[in-house]
Parts: sequence; structure tokens; C-alpha cells
Amino acid sequence: MNLAQNTLLAYAVSGAITAESCIRKSQIALFHSSYLVKIPLQISNLVENGYSFTAQSINILDNEVVRVYAENTSIEMTNERGDTCTLNLSSDGANGEMGSFRNGENASTIRMTGQMGMDARAGSYTGKATFSVRLENVRQ
Repeated sequence: MNLAQNTLLAYAVSGAITAESCIRKSQIALFHSSYLVKIPLQISNLVENGYSFTAQSINILDNEVVRVYAENTSIEMTNERGDTCTLNLSSDGANGEMGSFRNGENASTIRMTGQMGMDARAGSYTGKATFSVRLENVRQ
């Protein structure tokens, strides 16, 4: 995840302009795409309500998109008694994306959902999911 805004500032300034030389003053600034996607430490009620990722400071080019992917879509969950089951993550996004942002957007229109395995016993389950955030070129 790119949390820092990388900035390259280059400029050239020369001395006095004389009849013998024509001196130009120029300044060039290059600002790389920057973004901040919020990945929560805990997502409650995923099965009942689903979840949409949020972001701030999406400052990217028009031909770029920031996408959120689940690195593991089958997550082992454990309840307070030690019972285990599998939570399967899915979304209405294409190519396995769980979230997506274009320039200036702060809420993903993609909704991530979870489905507990049929063998899940009653209880409050916890597990660990790993997400990645990638800056990608828009497919034409």
C-alpha cells in the first residue's frame, strides 16, 4: 500500500540574462499517484451485511485504478469452544477483486460477502484474512 506521496521536484534557475546568452527559467514537478485504502482490523457481521472498503486521498491518473484483493478467500475460523469451520469470501467484483477505486472515490461500489461452511456450529468465530491493495492500469 502506498501511504506516502512520492514527489520529485526539479528546477533550474540561472543568473542574469545578457545579450550573449538567452537563459531560461523552468520548473518541473512530477507527482506520483497516491492512495490510502482503509483495511479494518475487524469486520463484524460480514455474513449478514457484507462489507464495502473505503478509502481517502485517492489521487491517481485517469487510466489507473486501485483494487483490493483477498489473498486467501477460504479462511479457517475458530469459535470460543475451539470448533472450526471455513468462511468463503466472495464479491460482486470482477477477477476476484473485493474493492475498487477510481480517482477521487472514497467508497467502493463492490461489496464483499462471506459464507460460513454448512458444518459451522453455533458460536462467535474469528479468523484472519490477508488483503492486498494494488495500483493497476485500467484495462481497455
